[in-house]
Amino acid sequence: MDVAEAQADYYDAGEVLARLQNLSDADVAKIKLMSERLASHGMMPEDLRQEAFRRALDDEKPRRWPRDVPIGAFMYQSMRSIASANRKALATRFELNEADADVGLADRPEAITPSHEAHAEALDEARRIREDVLSLFEDDSVAALVVEGKMADMQGQELCELAGISTAELATVSTRILRRIKAAYPKGWNRNG
Repeated sequence: MDVAEAQADYYDAGEVLARLQNLSDADVAKIKLMSERLASHGMMPEDLRQEAFRRALDDEKPRRWPRDVPIGAFMYQSMRSIASANRKALATRFELNEADADVGLADRPEAITPSHEAHAEALDEARRIREDVLSLFEDDSVAALVVEGKMADMQGQELCELAGISTAELATVSTRILRRIKAAYPKGWNRNG
């Protein structure tokens, strides 16, 4: 495959701009929902959407959009990548050091009760499982959208609209999802047993 053929597999900058300017109401709603689900740790959904749009339209280093990927899947992968990078950056930026020990919660151990700790641990575990499951589908943006939708309690037609697929395709994608999860977790969610 030569360079021209490889470039033909992706939208060029003008096509990306046209597609983004002509988003349907359903596409806008999907993108908003996805940004609300992915935004965290100080990044607002609007900021996440704007950064994904900016990267898609960046003249110098645009995020390449394959022609065979629906807009919802493309935006989901873009926003997920941005949110992940933001979480990693914040994790390294806000590590507790000795200078921080005299400020905040270190001076108020009563602020952290066992119920708060248990709740925080449960949230961390749920977040870890969610990220682990989503990482299984990094190479399959449509399946990742369906998984994300199912995690948001979407079903049937809602999932089809979110992923830009038909009900027959949803059945196929759902089977693929179940197989991949069962292969990764043959004994269930408990990794120790």
